[in-house]
Amino acid sequence: MTKASVAAVLGVLLGAIPAAVAAQDVPSVVPRPIQFGPEVALGSGGWDLAVGGRVVYPGLGKMVTVNGLEAYGSWDLHFPEGGNMWEANANATYNVTLAGVPKLSPYVGGGLSYIHGSGAGDLGFNVLGGARFTLASKFHAFAEARIAFHDDSHLVATFGVLF
Repeated sequence: MTKASVAAVLGVLLGAIPAAVAAQDVPSVVPRPIQFGPEVALGSGGWDLAVGGRVVYPGLGKMVTVNGLEAYGSWDLHFPEGGNMWEANANATYNVTLAGVPKLSPYVGGGLSYIHGSGAGDLGFNVLGGARFTLASKFHAFAEARIAFHDDSHLVATFGVLF
């Protein structure tokens, strides 16, 4: 990706977040407990399939007094052609409340990404968006699209379940 397209994507996302925050009257809610679960990812640029796990910490917003702010960490093992590599992510997300749709929780966010493969590592950053879906009172599924900006930037679609 070119630097101009990266700047354009970041500008649009960063410009949309304050508008989304201002448009909401978010009541103070009791945060969910820490959640964890497996995930499957499909990456562009020859990354193919990845499997891994995710831990979601909903208390970030309470720590910095921003309702709807959460953090998550994930680790995925990718199986590209000719070898394997792993990726670790640390992201912050902001939940966007949709009136009248209690079982759907969209979010936007960003963070850091570290990719390691072929004996070398690369630190980059993420811009992402996704949604959680309530499956049962204690189970949630999620779908997420993430652009990881590295020397070799790529798009990753991730799906999983949280307990």
